[in-house]
Formats: sequence, structure tokens, C-alpha cells
Amino acid sequence: MSQIIDIGNAKKKLRTGKLLSLQDRRALAIHGNKNEKAAVLKLEQRKAGGTMQVAVKELNHPGFISALSKLDMCDKFPTAAEAYNVMQITKACQETIKAQRDLYRNLVKEYADLDEKGQIKLDEQGGLMFKSTEAQEAHMKKFEEFMETNVTIPGNPVALKTLDKVGLAPMELDSIMCLVDKNTVP
Repeated sequence: MSQIIDIGNAKKKLRTGKLLSLQDRRALAIHGNKNEKAAVLKLEQRKAGGTMQVAVKELNHPGFISALSKLDMCDKFPTAAEAYNVMQITKACQETIKAQRDLYRNLVKEYADLDEKGQIKLDEQGGLMFKSTEAQEAHMKKFEEFMETNVTIPGNPVALKTLDKVGLAPMELDSIMCLVDKNTVP
């Protein structure tokens, strides 16, 4: 017995971000245009679970933690799958940020002047005190390399429309663009 697939309904679901059934995905993969076929392929890849490469400097962007907190607390995601993906991303980002801060603290200790307790010495303005000018230059070079390092975040990039109800300020949205699917940005 064959099933009749409403390709028009499947295309509408795809455009509006509604959950696609297996039949919808198959119909679009066979009868859809180039962009629809690409979107279905991307959805299938997402179902398999994905990862993102994010530079450490993007995780340290001003407003990133605030935006991440708003994402984590939002209860208005259109589907459970989107909520799960965002939960996976926020948890991984929080763990990664903590690990990166620990790594950076160790990096600083290599070049900074330390007191008798092994704590980093700070000058009157709260800046780091280095062992020497050479140590300061070496630190700056290592710091730049560190900030450009990519880390792997489990999850799939978030569609821009998924963020509609999160209530992000423009700076917060800018700070998490590294987590947004660039194909969904107008």
C-alpha cells in the first residue's frame, strides 16, 4: 500500500521550522529543490549529532556568559529537540570555559612573577607582574595563540529563529553568533 505524501505541506513545515516526519524528509529529499534537499541533509546530519569548532576568544566575548545563561533558562523553544540541543551546547560551553580558565591560569603562572605562596603578583592597577620583559612578550605570544585555539562543542549550531523568544540584547546575540547556524541568518 503506497502512502500519498503532501510535498506542499512538507515544504511548509521546512520553511516554518516545524518537526518533519520521516515521510516529509523523504519527500523533500526526492522531490524538493536544491535548497530543500540541502536542508533535509543538514537535518539528517543533526539527528546524528554534531559538533562545532569555536575559538576560545569567542567563548570570552563580552556578553557570552549572560547570553548563555539566558539560553539555559529559556523555556520557550519550539521543540524538545531544539531545547535539548541548546542544553547540550550551554552545558558544554560552561565546562569548556571553566577548563580554559584553568589552562590560562597555568599559562600565566609560567610567565608571571609569583609571591612566596606561589600566587600571581599584581601591580597597583591590578595588572600582571611578569618575571621579565622577555617573559611578558612570551606570555603575549602564547596568549594570542591560546585565544585562537579552537575547542569542540558538542551539539549543532542553533537556528537564528530558535533564539526569537530568548530575549537577547544585540550585544548578547553578537556574543553567541559562534553558536548560530550561519545558513539561517538573513
